[in-house]
Amino acid sequence: MNMTPLIQLEGLTKQFGALLATDAVSLTFLKNQTHAIIGPNGAGKSTLINLITGDLKPDAGRILLAREDITSLDVPSRCLKGLARSFQITELITGFTALQNVCLAVQGRLRKSFSFFTPADENHDLLEPAAESLAQVGLSHRAADLVETLSHGEKRQLEIAMALALQPSILLLDEPMAGMGEEETRAMVALLQSLKPQYTLILVEHDMPAVFALADQITVLNAGGVLATGLPEIVRNDPAVQRAYLGGDL
Repeated sequence: MNMTPLIQLEGLTKQFGALLATDAVSLTFLKNQTHAIIGPNGAGKSTLINLITGDLKPDAGRILLAREDITSLDVPSRCLKGLARSFQITELITGFTALQNVCLAVQGRLRKSFSFFTPADENHDLLEPAAESLAQVGLSHRAADLVETLSHGEKRQLEIAMALALQPSILLLDEPMAGMGEEETRAMVALLQSLKPQYTLILVEHDMPAVFALADQITVLNAGGVLATGLPEIVRNDPAVQRAYLGGDL
């Protein structure tokens, strides 16, 4: 595995009133590593992702991307530096086709102004990379279909295609398996496995079989702080981690 540090969190802290959501978290994410962040509900997982993406600003600490301090940068600036994310709740534009949704993501990356008279999916500068991103997630056959006709799993795939259209180096995935059945989960795990060699993946997920199938490294959060971090088998057998999950199987 490449041991190059790509993202470094140093003493990252976020408080909402009396709630300490992120408690001096220091972590390193390596290049082309799949790093899963797990923990009980309310452990601070989504808050940590929002701090990394810039959706939230920390009260203390800093974030380094390839050793550059990006703590003060906004979301678009971080996207341009290679950070892309998916959300717990799918964010797609209904009334548009799968291809049109990805074209709009490409348009955002290229910073091209939208022409009222030319649909995004008729602009070849947008069309080719959008089609490539759809193919990458296995949705080429659904390119012309409206978003609302896609299954839940296909919508998740489409959201990842939109993230890939930004040409990121880092994908932050917030519960990509949420709401999926067994077959859809297997398909998503296979898709993420195919992306592992090309991208750094930071994965927040409650589906433990999926986490252990994908992760090279696992960090367990509890009450906003890091309870454990390390190789999957070490984390799985950590007594403190097992207690945090109330004796549940990991």
